[in-house]
Amino acid sequence: MRVTDKHICFWNEWPSNWHPAEFDVEVNGVKCHFYNTEQYFMYMKAIVFGDEEIAKQILEVSDPKKVKALGRKVQNYDEAVWNEKRYQVMLKANVAKFSQNEDLKQLLLSPEYEGHGFVEASPYDKVWGVRMFESNPDIDDETKWKGLNLLGKVLDETRRIVSLLK
Repeated sequence: MRVTDKHICFWNEWPSNWHPAEFDVEVNGVKCHFYNTEQYFMYMKAIVFGDEEIAKQILEVSDPKKVKALGRKVQNYDEAVWNEKRYQVMLKANVAKFSQNEDLKQLLLSPEYEGHGFVEASPYDKVWGVRMFESNPDIDDETKWKGLNLLGKVLDETRRIVSLLK
């Protein structure tokens, strides 16, 4: 993790979708337990596209790498539909993660990070990250990012929402 004058750059640390953080969310009237936000995200992907078998398998696996692999098997997947829903799904996951885990909530709301935007410094992800390592000298220059940084935007919004839940 690297904190610059403007950003909190992370990849595998506590803001990550793969970081262990148990939480409960009601889905279609049923309380479900999740071990990380990646699990919730992929579960909801299966639910959105009506793949109950993959959804069931995702609930039985806590390892985010295995969960992601299952998410890639979702039947009837429509990228345009998912692109419309993915941000809100990830936002709900992160609000649950940070509001139900006091230690992570304290990190999210830390005065040290006030005024800083979150940046997923994944060198591979052009949707949720910026496709740069945190050590890249251009990490603070948003015009040089090679990705959308959707996870960073989700975390910025999550911080605002969770701060209001105090």
